[in-house]
Amino acid sequence: MIFIADRPDNPNFAVLKQAILSFSPQTSVRIISSEAVLPTTETIYPLTFNLPDSLEFSAKSVYQQCENVRELQQWVEKNLEYATGEGHYWLPIVLTAKGPLYAEAIAQNNETQTYEQPFHLADVLRQPLYHLAWELLSYLNAPPAVYTLQFDWQGEEIFFDRLFPFPHESTHISLGIQQPDLLTCHGLCLTQQPILDLTIVTQ
Repeated sequence: MIFIADRPDNPNFAVLKQAILSFSPQTSVRIISSEAVLPTTETIYPLTFNLPDSLEFSAKSVYQQCENVRELQQWVEKNLEYATGEGHYWLPIVLTAKGPLYAEAIAQNNETQTYEQPFHLADVLRQPLYHLAWELLSYLNAPPAVYTLQFDWQGEEIFFDRLFPFPHESTHISLGIQQPDLLTCHGLCLTQQPILDLTIVTQ
């Protein structure tokens, strides 16, 4: 399995590799830069949108549709009637083979430029947000993985920004906070392993 990342030397990726190897110890797992020479015989799993033009995907892949932000926003506006706009919060969705699990939302602290999880959302926001996520994943016919929905809100109205078809960098905050953390979840989803629940570790 080949993963492409902006910072392949990020030590946090070790938990992603470990999650895969724990269930498939014979699997070769490498995390490389988009500037490296890419193999032509192995499946590529992006962890970034910064990919070389030479890398080809099947027509209308989930990755390509998520990369085309404005087109996906227009689909949401037309078919789901949600507003769109710049988002400053993230909802991680752990899509297992049996369905989605919604992790606690993540926010960015503007003063420290760090991420915070869990970020409490009122129920009046959670339900339309979960509905938006489910409809998007269904429309994209998304395979099991961890997805990250970037959003915002005003009053009781949700604003859709974009969907990342991989754990956004904000999800790294889940290490030591959520069990299993979101990078581990990504590895488990890609290897078709069950995930029964997501829990926040008591601080």
